Amino acid sequence: GNKLGDLRTWCKAVGLKQVKHFLNLAGVVTIGVPTGDPGSLSGSGGFSADGVMVVSRQFGPVVANIDVGYRYRPQQTVMNFVDGDRLLLSTAVSYYHEKSRLKSIVRVFGSSPINAMFKSTQETNLELLGGVEWRPWRGLVFLAGIGAGVLSGARTPAYRALATAGWHVGKDAKKYAPLPELPLDTDLDQIPDKSDKCPTEPEDFDGFDDGDGCPDLDNDQDGIADSIDKCPNEPE
Repeated sequence: GNKLGDLRTWCKAVGLKQVKHFLNLAGVVTIGVPTGDPGSLSGSGGFSADGVMVVSRQFGPVVANIDVGYRYRPQQTVMNFVDGDRLLLSTAVSYYHEKSRLKSIVRVFGSSPINAMFKSTQETNLELLGGVEWRPWRGLVFLAGIGAGVLSGARTPAYRALATAGWHVGKDAKKYAPLPELPLDTDLDQIPDKSDKCPTEPEDFDGFDDGDGCPDLDNDQDGIADSIDKCPNEPE
């Protein structure tokens, strides 16, 4: 039948941002309050805590992420099933529609016991979840989703429905928007293609005319390559 699980509250801290470090890196801490029934495995039987590292990258309105974490919960035994601390894994893809301020999300997530990781499908959770997030005003956030179990392990529901409300704090709280798109740099020399005279050949940064984006293989143009020229800036 239908069961109410533990209530959970969480906070997130951002460490790295894609605009400067290629990837986004954040940490999420979640505290679970024992409101579910441990006898039916819908509750943990005590307070629980998750620590998760989130790595993501944005491609225009699309964001892909991978999460890895650890869940502490009191050990409990129900019939022949013993449950306790678990490894948490998930991956997700989301699409943000700026005009409507709606974000659609598809997520696959699961967990496995720390002391017997992935040894049995009866002890490993795996679920598929789809949801929609809406940010109608300033930092106000609503999220609703539905999902279903993929593996039949303990604590995996046949289906799941969820709804959350929250408040986002930060510089972008007044208007949620994707990260600015990074300029195209085909040769990865940190000079954008629009300013790069040689967009498919990386600059060699040898101290000679480094701003044009072109490799300077013979600085003094004396016909002797810089790699073997003892005086690369003085012609023969």
